[in-house]
Amino acid sequence: MKLKTLLFCSLLAIGFVSCGGDDNDDNENGSGSTSTEVINGHKFVNLGLPSGTLWAETNVGAKSKSDIGEYYAWGEIETKDSYKESNYKWSEGYHGSVLLPEDDVATQKWGAGVHIPTKEQARELVDNCEFVWTSVKGQNGYKVVGKNGNSIFLPAGGYYSPNPSHTKLVCIYWLNYHGWRLFLDYTCAGTEDEFCVECNNDYIGQLVRPVASI
Repeated sequence: MKLKTLLFCSLLAIGFVSCGGDDNDDNENGSGSTSTEVINGHKFVNLGLPSGTLWAETNVGAKSKSDIGEYYAWGEIETKDSYKESNYKWSEGYHGSVLLPEDDVATQKWGAGVHIPTKEQARELVDNCEFVWTSVKGQNGYKVVGKNGNSIFLPAGGYYSPNPSHTKLVCIYWLNYHGWRLFLDYTCAGTEDEFCVECNNDYIGQLVRPVASI
């Protein structure tokens, strides 16, 4: 997939961005009294979103909230040493526009009822939460605070193409629609390009933050 054109991108409709210092309380993510729900042995946070979507407390493959976790190409369920079109499973095309459960790494690694976010769920997160750029245990990223006061931490891990790039200032997370991603870029702070839901090359290695529904 060669599409690199931004398809839609906007400022937060309701939330806003601010900066914070190193955030170390509440066992890493600075979320204070945030409560969690356990699904298939993994913790999820209710951010008070209109749809009731729960966002996972950690990335796939992460050992802690501030850990980046593992990189995956879209529609692949195993990690690789490098990420390029020549070693991409779906280089000849994918069978549909939306990930099937068997190709959704969140479902495969964390179990039924858990999946990679949809475009709509990503946009809902952007439009209904406050994003605070901070550092947790030395790891840069966004603290995402819901209207109910609960929060998650999205570490800035950049991407692999074919090797690590932009690992300190950019948060990039796969969505379940072919090649789409949630793109949070602190280098564009204060502009309409800071928070985007966009489409890019599907063979790139990016992070995964699972979601579930109440």
